[in-house]
Amino acid sequence: MKYQCTYCDVSATSYDDPIFVHCKENHHTIMKMAESLDTVDKTNIMNFAHNPNILQIWNDDLSKSHVGDDKNKVLAGILLVSSKRNGHEQAVIIQKQSSAGGSNLQNSILEYFDDKIKLTRMTGAYLDRSGIDYTGKILAIGEMSGFDSASSSLRQKLSEGKTELATTDKNEKGKIITEILRTEGRPSFITTTTSLEIHPELENRCWILSVDETQNQTRAVNRHQFAKDTFEYTDWTPSPEIKSFFSSGILKDHRVVNPFAHVLGEQFPCDNVTARRDSKRFADLTTTITYLYQHQRIKIITRNQTFFLVSYRDLELALYYGENALKNTLNKLDKKAESVLEYMKASKDKEFFTRNDLCSALEIPYETMKRLLTKLVGRSFVELVEEDRVWKYKLSNKVMIGELSFGGADFEKSALEYLEKHALNFEQIIMPPNYKKMIGIDKVIVDYLLSFNELVTGQNGEGLDIESTPITTSPLVLVTDTNNTLESKPITNKENDLE
Repeated sequence: MKYQCTYCDVSATSYDDPIFVHCKENHHTIMKMAESLDTVDKTNIMNFAHNPNILQIWNDDLSKSHVGDDKNKVLAGILLVSSKRNGHEQAVIIQKQSSAGGSNLQNSILEYFDDKIKLTRMTGAYLDRSGIDYTGKILAIGEMSGFDSASSSLRQKLSEGKTELATTDKNEKGKIITEILRTEGRPSFITTTTSLEIHPELENRCWILSVDETQNQTRAVNRHQFAKDTFEYTDWTPSPEIKSFFSSGILKDHRVVNPFAHVLGEQFPCDNVTARRDSKRFADLTTTITYLYQHQRIKIITRNQTFFLVSYRDLELALYYGENALKNTLNKLDKKAESVLEYMKASKDKEFFTRNDLCSALEIPYETMKRLLTKLVGRSFVELVEEDRVWKYKLSNKVMIGELSFGGADFEKSALEYLEKHALNFEQIIMPPNYKKMIGIDKVIVDYLLSFNELVTGQNGEGLDIESTPITTSPLVLVTDTNNTLESKPITNKENDLE
């Protein structure tokens, strides 16, 4: 067995080898490398690493196990990939009805990863006493109800990456002694829940995803279930190229630089205090997508450190896959609560609603509606008023955050200004094989960096045959290739633009 630090790019045959002392002290990710990869395997993995449609291929492979939920199942996968990036680990809660398929989504995603701790339940003492270094690992718990007693330790672990428990014990002579139990490392985390309400302290630390519970989705799942009893059906296993992509060590945990960071900071919603956490989530989602596509992204070496450069395409993908989940957490509402608001807004000839009115119109059980309205009142989207001696509900003036959209000429200008600011420190600029195919803002960035002739090389370390290209600020245009895959466009949330 071989182990590799994905940040320092050093390897050894044992996790406890002294070569990893510095890596462990700095909480770098040390991975088991796939054994005996032959030339064909390596070629397949590298072909996948250079494919511009990594996430779509992953979606197609996942669809053989979990039908539908295309955005959220890929998003969940991206978030678990964050376990391989020290300091950027993410947490996911899949909120669903019983039998809706949330556990199947969770289990399907986990099949692609080796470094995971998969549990059904967890006691409060487990995290404090396990003695496990959770760095680079995924902690998966079947149901959120399975760790109620451990929730405070888990929240501490997700936030700080360590727990310290002061406790007492008896030594071999029976004398009471005190000790502090420490566990290190922050895992990426995933679980499911059927609860409408999630502890606010846990909700603030997690992406809240949902599964499709519509009739059409149920029909698609039924077809998939019955198809298992046919000649054509074969048991699903994850694509070996995709699984090896995560375990072979070809992904390096170098830092990622986002040249659009300033303008994103100005444009991200700020009318809700939870946006402070959500902006971090979106930033980490974007840079994790860059991490996944690192063999197709520009690398810049400065001050003896290697950085991957976020592309505008990475922002598009982050918004496409993450918008719905971010919108829900910014509003702190789930889809059922949003459906109540949408119905009340659509009923323009009616101002006041009883609970029974809403139950009948939306076919939601009375107790469920009661919980939804309590949440909406508590978060100031709805007001509870007395009319004709009857308690009724009406919409407040609070505006729900709708579409998330970023874009405009500010992105191009901001990126160029940021790169120009740091250009004097550039030691080497490494262009990916696909740099000539980049268009829109990404092409403008490439053209600017190519002007540093003596610093620019290809991935193989050889110089490039660079033509002198004037830097332009041409407008972005939606361009598709023969496979109908998007190459560049202004950032939007339209699903059909990215498929």
